Amino acid sequence: TGKRMAAQHSLVSICFRHPPQQFFRGTQAGQIRQNWILLGIQPCECLRMEITVKEPGLEMRTRQTSLDASLNQDGDRPNDAYEELLLDVIDGDRSLFLRYDEVERAWGVVDPVLRSWAGERRQIHTYPAGSWGPEESRRLFEKEAHRWRHSLDPETV
Repeated sequence: TGKRMAAQHSLVSICFRHPPQQFFRGTQAGQIRQNWILLGIQPCECLRMEITVKEPGLEMRTRQTSLDASLNQDGDRPNDAYEELLLDVIDGDRSLFLRYDEVERAWGVVDPVLRSWAGERRQIHTYPAGSWGPEESRRLFEKEAHRWRHSLDPETV
């Protein structure tokens, strides 16, 4: 997570590995792309699967397609996260709010980390506002075919 990133959205993207063997080598199917599961959290709440499928017909051709499940109907404006919280307050629903003992326990975990960071400031990787985060974040995906996915837009080759 980060603040003042290049775009204001939350997305969980899961990329599946390529199969260990390419069964359709030597056909017109070509290189089969990796499949994805995308969970749009905010502002677009949805579940999307991007998969490679065989085109109908006798020839061995594939294409990428998406299966989408949106939580909002077309034209519906989704509630902002704070609107949801305020509606819960008005309705008396406390399920998303912490009790005092939960807050106290959370600070018991966070305080030692904050004290450690105060003594070793150089370990915190910073980044300019409007960027996709620190350069060090790219090291998480240094292997071939591993990368960050910043959008719900379909992958392009």
